[in-house]
Amino acid sequence: MDEATVPNNQADKNKNIHTPIEEISWTAPEYTTREKSRGWFLSITLIGGAGIIFSVILNNILFAVFLFLAFFLLFVYQIRTPRELQFSITKQGVLVHTRLFEYAHLQSFWIFQHETGENELSLISKKTAMPHIRIPLNKVDPDKIKKTLLLFIPEEHQEESLIDIVARQIGL
Repeated sequence: MDEATVPNNQADKNKNIHTPIEEISWTAPEYTTREKSRGWFLSITLIGGAGIIFSVILNNILFAVFLFLAFFLLFVYQIRTPRELQFSITKQGVLVHTRLFEYAHLQSFWIFQHETGENELSLISKKTAMPHIRIPLNKVDPDKIKKTLLLFIPEEHQEESLIDIVARQIGL
């Protein structure tokens, strides 16, 4: 792997203290899939259909169209196979497929360790358009990721959002 010299931490950027780092790279699916039963698809269809019918009854056609598109996209994402993406922790930033998130634009990180055994890197961006970046760690050692990222950005405890918890519980 590629070795480079980087500042030991944010406060040491202006000093001559340098630590060699090793680039960490791995591949993982762009999102986690779980096996869905016919009952799951039937439930989603009934909920979506009821919402659309209710919207039409209330004469809110725009919301009915929105619900139709939302449930259609949900089905598409549940049926399609996720792409395998390349991830890297480099001296410049965190690389997700072809997009580099530079450390200068990242505020902090946290590693979630779920009860399923899956680990996930969560980055908080300073940019408002994409404030949270979630990266699956697959089989990569989370301690190795943590040790490397601490050279560039601080670790700050994060709580999972209610949406993330509910989505994982219903298998999204």
